[in-house]
Amino acid sequence: METNKLPKSEDENKHLINSGQLLECIVRQASNSILLLTQDLKIVFANDAALKLTGHTIEEVTNSYCYFITYNLETPCQAPDHVCPITQCQKTGQPATAEHIHTTPDGKQFFTEVKVEQIVSPGGDIYYLHITRDISRQKENERMILQQNVELQKINMEKDKLFSIIAHDLRSPFQGFLNIAELIANEFTSMTAEEINIFTKNLVDSSRNVFNLLENLLEWSLMQRKMMEFKQEKIFLKTIVNEGLEFSKASALVKDIKMKNEIADDVQIYADTHMLKSVIRNLLSNAVKFTTRGGAITIAENGGIISIHDTGIGMSPEMIDNLFCIDVKTNRKGTENEPSSGLGLLLCQEFIEKNNGKLWVESKKGLGSTFYFTVQKIN
Repeated sequence: METNKLPKSEDENKHLINSGQLLECIVRQASNSILLLTQDLKIVFANDAALKLTGHTIEEVTNSYCYFITYNLETPCQAPDHVCPITQCQKTGQPATAEHIHTTPDGKQFFTEVKVEQIVSPGGDIYYLHITRDISRQKENERMILQQNVELQKINMEKDKLFSIIAHDLRSPFQGFLNIAELIANEFTSMTAEEINIFTKNLVDSSRNVFNLLENLLEWSLMQRKMMEFKQEKIFLKTIVNEGLEFSKASALVKDIKMKNEIADDVQIYADTHMLKSVIRNLLSNAVKFTTRGGAITIAENGGIISIHDTGIGMSPEMIDNLFCIDVKTNRKGTENEPSSGLGLLLCQEFIEKNNGKLWVESKKGLGSTFYFTVQKIN
């Protein structure tokens, strides 16, 4: 194409405009898709951008209908799936705009913005100017911004949860620990052997609670920052569960709670060992915490679904709904006032989902709870 031609004279420009050649060039070379439609939605003109956008040839487009060219439909667009701006323009006589998802002949779909205006010819005939632009990139950017906003909200909730745990849940057991330690230090010489035994056991319990909470805080922090190592491998499930039972043994003995592992010796699963240990430890700790003295806890497996059932105090439907919500604090202590931050269950959920599993609970107030989670079982 020659770009260094001398400018035309004023008369030549007027003639070019009056002849319509310049306007036709403008319309044909416009970057947006332009169609001219009759009142019955038949296409009488399509520019180059329209052919490129729809994937049709000029022969396919001319005298065809806009709904076939843009949607591969045999009948006109109908609300609510396809709001037709042409219908709106016909009703009001005013320009109308709508966002659509158009379909090419090969089935590819993309977002578009369609603007329609009514045009009256010199002879009084009514046509509709149908201008379309591809807004797929804009829609993708909107989706990404929305996703980022959701992630930012989640980060803010996680931050608030962390501050709440540090300010209250972590402070309280430390305060109890210090109070007991100061009492022993100040009154040790006047204490009986039985009193010393009771206070030292309380120290052990406080230390265990602080350790568990710190362990969960550390693991949760690593997960949020995507710094936790993840390595799935073959695991004998019963061995991992036995380790978890051993960890909770002391707490269960204090409350005379019987724990039973009903998992078969040969059951193997595919999961991250560290994460699975943390899940078992937290769910067992939770079961002991909310089971009354003389109760029982049973761990079983069936078809890759692991269950931890307790005969504890159970939960209301409202509590179950909020159990895995990071921004909701249940403020419920154990049957013997054991502290509970709710962080352990959030951690369990993240670890299970990381291993492509699912965690849920069935419970009735006063009738105990059963936590279930799925893992990949090796046959």
